Amino acid sequence: MKCKACGLEIKNPETELLKVEQRDKNGNVKTNKKGILLYYNFHKSCFEFKQKEKKAQDALNQYLIDKFFVLKAPQTMWQYLISFRHGGDKFNREKKKYQGYPFEVMHGSLLMVEDDLLGLYHKMQNENQFTDDMHKANLIIKYMCKNLDTVYGEYKLKQQKQKQQEFKKEIVNTATENTNFVAPKSKNKLILNDSIT
Repeated sequence: MKCKACGLEIKNPETELLKVEQRDKNGNVKTNKKGILLYYNFHKSCFEFKQKEKKAQDALNQYLIDKFFVLKAPQTMWQYLISFRHGGDKFNREKKKYQGYPFEVMHGSLLMVEDDLLGLYHKMQNENQFTDDMHKANLIIKYMCKNLDTVYGEYKLKQQKQKQQEFKKEIVNTATENTNFVAPKSKNKLILNDSIT
């Protein structure tokens, strides 16, 4: 069986498999003709990543609605943001998913320029300089791109530190689990070779 998110085979179903109920666009659980529930198969790590991505995307969307748009951000703006996330443009067919800037980095970049952007945005809105929603979206994306690389560098550094901390914890845990320690044999006659427990 294959993972719905990454498309790779789930090799160890006992430890890696996570079954999630299939739902239609109204949120109702799907069943087959016999009334048996239908499930999607995920790696546990893929499902956690997918949930984290959805949460970050929702936070960015809510920020855009609260600060700039009335009901929702334009669909064309989301096409740009998603292409930033996947690391390519819509004409690049060879792009890989989730290789670009994460949604939380985009959100952080917008928060860094929020004061300047909101001042200019409200000024242009009061003077009726915006032609349509896409004009607003272009202004927002332009300001977002100013600090995108800086925020992304900090994000990657933070991830590396977290990995190092997890690695150190793993080393400490394996060291405390191994209670028997055998001293290496020495050629020096004065050092006793003994087992320490």
